[in-house]
Amino acid sequence: MKKIIAFILSIVIFGSSLPFKTNAASPDTAKAYISACLLNYRAAIDLSGYKKAEDLSLRRVTEMWYDIIKNDVRFFHVEGGFTYNYSKTGDFAVLANIKYSVQKKNYRESLLEIKSALSTAKSVVRDSMTDIEKALAIHDFLVLRTAYDETVNKFGVRDVLVDRRAVCEGYATVYRFLLNMVGIECELVRSVSMGHVWNLVKINRRWYHVDVTWDDPVPDTPGAVSHRNFLLNDEEIEATGHRDWDSGGLSSNSGSFGDAYWKSAGSGIISLGEYDYYSRKSGDYFQIVRRNRRTTVTSVIKTIGKSELGEQLPYLPIALFDGKIYYALTNSIRSIGTGGAGDALYKTANISNITGMSLENNKLCVNLAGHSGAYQLTINN
Repeated sequence: MKKIIAFILSIVIFGSSLPFKTNAASPDTAKAYISACLLNYRAAIDLSGYKKAEDLSLRRVTEMWYDIIKNDVRFFHVEGGFTYNYSKTGDFAVLANIKYSVQKKNYRESLLEIKSALSTAKSVVRDSMTDIEKALAIHDFLVLRTAYDETVNKFGVRDVLVDRRAVCEGYATVYRFLLNMVGIECELVRSVSMGHVWNLVKINRRWYHVDVTWDDPVPDTPGAVSHRNFLLNDEEIEATGHRDWDSGGLSSNSGSFGDAYWKSAGSGIISLGEYDYYSRKSGDYFQIVRRNRRTTVTSVIKTIGKSELGEQLPYLPIALFDGKIYYALTNSIRSIGTGGAGDALYKTANISNITGMSLENNKLCVNLAGHSGAYQLTINN
């Protein structure tokens, strides 16, 4: 379930003297003043001093608010919205009930952690990629790093990037921020009846739906990535179960990507040089596929029978490191060259009933049935 942010307009018909009033030293614009107050953890912000010079309607103040918090990572600590107390005829304009997700004493440390995570996220994108490839790489990055918060208590940027556990608002907010960071327009889509949030992404001047949350398996399955909700038009996203959404007037009546290569991928799509690598299910078999991004030609470099994976693995986990592809079976890990040669056993000791595998910091993180956490293997070639 999702926390839905509500902005409440209260018409105040009496004068009031509240803290945080503007003064001669205040910034030149209301937007700059809001920014300064948020960085100083103000619970209320008095904009009355700007009322004569600026439009401080609820619509305009809301636009300022979102422009501040969605485009600058420094405002990761701002949680939700605000109550707006406003007098149309007088000078009264106050934002109140502003809440923060991180204590002020922990702000600097958390910001450094977030910036480090953002740097890692940005590393999956290259200038040579198309906008589709960038949107796909960041989609997979978030799914692979983040687990859905089944306690429904984690909503924020830090929850996603540092704690790596969040609900849909966290996924969608961070996806928007990361895409905006690499020059791709991305907005939030909300459905009150679903209690859910996802994204609209602008690709080649057209809008498409992306739901990163619904593409992340629950319970969390390390290494598994669905692409069922990536770049869909209105009709297609509705067919997956989405409904009654508010997209702020944006619509996606664009053509379909049909049977695009990512739709069959059950793992993250890994890029190396001019090739993409991923695993997919084909009938009773699983395949490791290599795709040339320039020519779009695909080739199967490894085929594995369902019986070799067993019942614990609903997909074929793969990881790419130092020119080799590592893949997990039920009771072993094997490696193969990126061209399909040199298939070899890598590890069997202390491994049984594998349920997932991913690569982090040059270590294979292997999840085993009946064990909490991940069994980490340092890769030594």
